[in-house]
Amino acid sequence: MLQAKEYLDFSVVVDIRYGKHAKPPKDVERARETLAGSFVIPASTFDNSFLTIVHGSDFATPSFITFVANSPDVAEEWGEAIFKVATNLLSLNGSVMHFISKAHAKLRFGSRGNDFYPTDISKLIVPSERNKEERKIVETAIKSVDVLLEKDKSRIVGDSFGEEKFYQFYRVLTIRSEINTIFDKINKSKNTKKDKDKDKDKDTEKTATISVEQFINFLNEEQRDPRLNEILYPYYTTVSTQKLITLYEPNESLAKKGQLSIDGFIRFLIGEDNGVLAEEHLDLRPEDMNEPLAHYFINSSHNTYLTGHQLRGKSSVEIYRQVLLARSRSVELDCWDGPNNEPLITHGLPAITFVTPVLFKDVIEAIAESAFKTSPYPVILSFENHCSSKQQAKMAQYCRDIFGDMLLTEPLPTYPLEPGIPLPSPVALQKKIIIKNKKTELNKATDGEIAAKLEKTRSVGWNDRLPSGLTLPAQESTDSTKTDVAADESDRPPRPPLEQGASMDSISQAPNLIGVATVNGQYVEATAIVTDQSTISLVTATAGSQEIVDCDDPDEVGELQKQIVRDTIQVGSELSALVNYMRAMGKFT
Repeated sequence: MLQAKEYLDFSVVVDIRYGKHAKPPKDVERARETLAGSFVIPASTFDNSFLTIVHGSDFATPSFITFVANSPDVAEEWGEAIFKVATNLLSLNGSVMHFISKAHAKLRFGSRGNDFYPTDISKLIVPSERNKEERKIVETAIKSVDVLLEKDKSRIVGDSFGEEKFYQFYRVLTIRSEINTIFDKINKSKNTKKDKDKDKDKDTEKTATISVEQFINFLNEEQRDPRLNEILYPYYTTVSTQKLITLYEPNESLAKKGQLSIDGFIRFLIGEDNGVLAEEHLDLRPEDMNEPLAHYFINSSHNTYLTGHQLRGKSSVEIYRQVLLARSRSVELDCWDGPNNEPLITHGLPAITFVTPVLFKDVIEAIAESAFKTSPYPVILSFENHCSSKQQAKMAQYCRDIFGDMLLTEPLPTYPLEPGIPLPSPVALQKKIIIKNKKTELNKATDGEIAAKLEKTRSVGWNDRLPSGLTLPAQESTDSTKTDVAADESDRPPRPPLEQGASMDSISQAPNLIGVATVNGQYVEATAIVTDQSTISLVTATAGSQEIVDCDDPDEVGELQKQIVRDTIQVGSELSALVNYMRAMGKFT
């Protein structure tokens, strides 16, 4: 027995990628050797000649088919053409008749040879094997439409089951008795002299039909929305109604006489003139997108990175592409400190959740590639930011480097951030990426703000973790002042033993102050450990080295603490500086 052919419906194609964005085969060299006999591709351009079709109806588990073109230009040409067809809004939102034709096309292209099998048709209409009774109903309906079967009745001769027969099969399978009732009501409406003459016509003795006048009355009085503008949506006339009858009535003799049968009436109801949505409303119209940004509902994605359970699911880079291609204009990035100074996106600390992380950089690259493929309107990146100042600076650098001119780094000149000035419109922000994060003027921190941060940091309490390999110098002194201070603070809890091997990235609470300090002109992680009110050890960690600075002057201690705060503020402000028009008002910075 012949096997069914494979096909891919354009309606499930969600993306086309070529060049550096294509998904190469697992074994590129083997692919090159396999194709060597078909056409020659220079080694220098082979890797850029891939064309990947991304398809599927599930955001979390798309499938990929990769082709190889004979040049990067050919891959790009095919990619753009396929993407244009796959994202055609008219096709994706077609009429019932459009999808009936598509179903028949699937049957035809997936058939085994030139003939059809009833089992193939039932599987197409009722995909689930559990619904066996429904499949039997389908097979019974097939036999009722007068198709040519082989002797064993297991196979339908292909030519006898064309698109018209398939439509008749659909009619049998989906009997709509209420449409007959509506049609009879129209037919019994007030007749004109022409209608009475029609009743005497031999061609219509056995066929119930409605006239042009009756159809006009139905269209203008029954079917029409009274709220429609009469200029933009004029009433039907004899001429425009006759065009509808000519288009939908399958009996040419009746159509020429201006008569519409029940079959023609049903074809009209499921045809292109009766889509669920008016064509002009399938997409956002530019003339409707000139209001301030705050005047719109924004299609948003929450916990975008998750493909499953919030406690033990997986994070995905690909899903950011999928939601943006589906025209979501706001995505969420939960950012956490990662090893090797690489920010991660995940659902929480490993001790709390078991969600796998993905690299922040990979997500930013995916967003840059997919943000404006299906919509030109701005994309908002909503950061739930748990990162340290140093890794926030890394996040800011990635955003600047990868997004380039797409990133909105400052307010638009015509829409300054001033009282009384509205937000810019989606049109004004076309193809711009907007970062939503906590906005603080940290560059201009006052002494009061620094003091407040110091106080908040001191109140955190002791911490038992320091950067790997770092130890504190012994602090022994006979200074009476220090002894008195220690006695005054006898209620302070003892310092826990230091945990060796802990990563700087794992520090979540400061012994007294954790931040960033300037060492040799570069920002480095710094831990200031105050052993009492007049002695401080500054521990800084750079690539494999450490520096320990002891200060005995109380004024110097205070200035050193303030400098750490200032330097930390400076690094943290890099991401804050990229925030324009959108501010996160929650607790995360």
